[in-house]
Amino acid sequence: MKSDGRRYPRYETDLPLEIHTAGDGAFTGRIRNLSLGGIEFSCDRWTADELLPPGHQAFPGQPIEVQVWFPLSPQGPETRIEAHGEIVVSRRLSQNEYRVGMQFVTLEGDAQKALEHHLRGRTL
Repeated sequence: MKSDGRRYPRYETDLPLEIHTAGDGAFTGRIRNLSLGGIEFSCDRWTADELLPPGHQAFPGQPIEVQVWFPLSPQGPETRIEAHGEIVVSRRLSQNEYRVGMQFVTLEGDAQKALEHHLRGRTL
């Protein structure tokens, strides 16, 4: 868990992620940390180029809206989270790896309860 004064603690994880944009783009990534407020995910250069504006680093006030789906377990989608969110920050780690921060705007169905239950069960 990362606790750096944020509203929600972050928990390190490694989960598959599906990302969909308003323009019908569909991409994949890996969730690297998860909280009740959002996710940080990694993706390759091609995905970052498709999702983000040229010269991106951070763009406060200009979020990019996306829809995401992810399981709460790496073994399978017994509990699958669907969320609408906004990409609020990104950074390049290497030639072909980017980290992208997404803030949840809405969680669909019982996703909020499922996510709370899942994170409550995580060790600190």
